[in-house]
Amino acid sequence: MLEGKDTLSTQTQRIGLRTLEVVNKPDAQGESFFVKVNGVPVFMKGANYIPQDNFLPRVTDARYHKLFADMKEANFNMVRVWGGGIYENDIFYDLADENGILVWQDFMFACSLYPSDSDFLQQVKEEATYNIQRLRPHASLALWCGNNEIGVAINNWGWKDSYGYTDENWNKLLKGYDQLFKEVLPAAVTTNDPERFYFPSSPSATGASLKILPKVIIITGAYGMVWNGLKHSRQRSRAL
Repeated sequence: MLEGKDTLSTQTQRIGLRTLEVVNKPDAQGESFFVKVNGVPVFMKGANYIPQDNFLPRVTDARYHKLFADMKEANFNMVRVWGGGIYENDIFYDLADENGILVWQDFMFACSLYPSDSDFLQQVKEEATYNIQRLRPHASLALWCGNNEIGVAINNWGWKDSYGYTDENWNKLLKGYDQLFKEVLPAAVTTNDPERFYFPSSPSATGASLKILPKVIIITGAYGMVWNGLKHSRQRSRAL
């Protein structure tokens, strides 16, 4: 920034040039969900990322560098920043850019229903706007996702009955869900990062009730048996 011949402030920023498209539309199997990079469909390989330490200040730059070195060694090309954690420090996204690892970025909502009063929604809008504007310059940033597992939980986890919600309260919570994840957050993305893909929740499915798995086209999902299968195996072993 100049005032006459005087420099008032400067900023240096790296850029990366690429095209990225999330293809999510009807197809012969039901509905597609895949990524094209520079016009080429790419099979995404990676994992969920959660904060590296319960005490965030203990995470050093060296640990971030080791994290991304491990991702490369494991042949990652995408990492998902999980919605139950944090919006990561700038170094995380800088290293993703440098190492060619795409970032699936959740907004920080997970596994619960949230308030929908005007004050809360305004705070969400401000927090989302700040982080969208902070992260949008990164070539590694692939997409925005509204939340982790709330959509599938509403349909499949029995929250209404287990928590004893009345019909009136439950319908109010569902309306609030739509306001937050289908109005406020997509509007923030459209305003501040209009070329990137947004969808409300993961995992998600289409085609039928989530309870009737043979008739469902899964769009995004998690294979829980990676750990549940081991747990059940140990339980069977103890029983024997």
